[in-house]
Amino acid sequence: MTKKKPVQKLSDQLRTFIENAPISQNRLASETNLDPATISRFMRGTGGLSTAGLDEIAQVLGLRLVKDDEG
Repeated sequence: MTKKKPVQKLSDQLRTFIENAPISQNRLASETNLDPATISRFMRGTGGLSTAGLDEIAQVLGLRLVKDDEG
């Protein structure tokens, strides 16, 4: 029987992407109209983002959600 590899949470994937993004968290906050503290809490894992906030971040960073066919 083939074991499924563990799937990384979407929030963790987004944190990794933001960490490696070509813009700073402060600039991301400015371009998304989100409070820098909100992004900071999300990055530390002590706070979440609204769906509107997620949409804004995806728009600024050029992200889209796709299904992983391996899962």
